Amino acid sequence: WCSSQVKSILLKKNLRNKIFEFSSSNLIGNLEVRAYPAGFPYNTTAHCLHILNEDGFAVFHEGHVVNKKIIKNNDIKADIAILTAEEVKFFGLLTLSMNLKSTMIACNLLAAKKLFITGSNPLKNTGFINHFLKLNKLDNDFIDDKIEIFYEAGSCYSS
Repeated sequence: WCSSQVKSILLKKNLRNKIFEFSSSNLIGNLEVRAYPAGFPYNTTAHCLHILNEDGFAVFHEGHVVNKKIIKNNDIKADIAILTAEEVKFFGLLTLSMNLKSTMIACNLLAAKKLFITGSNPLKNTGFINHFLKLNKLDNDFIDDKIEIFYEAGSCYSS
C-alpha cells in the first residue's frame, strides 16, 4: 500500500510485487481503510489512516503531525486516536512530532475518548541525530480528564 507518487516510482523500477494505491476508501479484509495526507512536513510522503470495522468502531493513526484541516473537512471521527505527544523539532524549528497540547486538540476534533501515544520516549534516542533534534518529554499539564491515555509500552485496549 502506497501513495500514487510512490507507486509510479516503484513501477519505473520494475518492481514485480503487487502494488496497491491508497485512495479515499479501500477494504483490507473486513476493515475499511481511508488514507489521508499527513500533516506538514510529511504531507507529500506519508499518510494518516482512518480505520473502521463493520460495527463503525474507528481508529485514527497519525505517526507524526496531524493535519487538522483534513480532520475537519472530512468530518473524521474515531473511538481511538494513535498520535504522537512528545514534541520533537528539527533544529528546534521544524515540528516532527506533536506536543500533548496539539494532540489533545486533535483528539477533541476526532471525538476520541482513548489516546495511544506513539513514538514515545524520544529522549531515549541516542547518537549523532540528537545534535539536530530538540526533544521534549510528555507535558502532563495538558492532560484532558475526558480522554483515557495509554502511554506505556505494551498498553492494550479491548472493546
